[in-house]
Amino acid sequence: LNGLDKEIYFSGSVNGFVNDLKGEKIKLLFADNTKFYGSVALKGLPDINSTYMHFNVQTLTTNRKDLEKIPTYPFSTKKHLEIPSNIAQLGLVTFKGKFDGYINDFISDGTFNTALGTVFTDLQMHIDTVKDVVSYKGKLASNNFQLGRLAANPDLGSISINSNIKGKGLTLNELDAELVGAINNVTYKNYAYQNITLNGNVKKRIFKGKFVI
Repeated sequence: LNGLDKEIYFSGSVNGFVNDLKGEKIKLLFADNTKFYGSVALKGLPDINSTYMHFNVQTLTTNRKDLEKIPTYPFSTKKHLEIPSNIAQLGLVTFKGKFDGYINDFISDGTFNTALGTVFTDLQMHIDTVKDVVSYKGKLASNNFQLGRLAANPDLGSISINSNIKGKGLTLNELDAELVGAINNVTYKNYAYQNITLNGNVKKRIFKGKFVI
């Protein structure tokens, strides 16, 4: 693969034309910790930006270190994915579920297990590579996720949330999102607040809206 000078292990049953491929029992190994098991359908290759993708993921495992080894388009420039440093706190991330859409516009429906806790998603995501902005909408839930460690905030502990979300940004400084739902519990300065309902907007670390506890 152009620009990728790493060894890849691949096995499975693949059939179809290049522009309409289907694969079953796919096993793919990359770098030190990246593993994929499942089935895949790709329609539109060789132009990856216009290719519709369907992944039925039995297991997908990766981490920040491995992701940063993946080259970005155009792949011959020797530039690689840039992953925010705080993502390293997630450790080894394992995903099980489905992925449908294009490389920069897709729906993720599944469960993420991380070193900081478990996150459940049913999100439509769009990546604007020109403005370098990630936007999303859908449902987000977590079970005792260590948000404080991810945000490098020692006062903030774990959070269990079940909410609809629509917004953009992956860091607290970039975050601009509307939230409607419930926080079952969140720990702040060693105190666990419970049964919170919220309907509002988070932007520049400030919440504006309705917050009931």
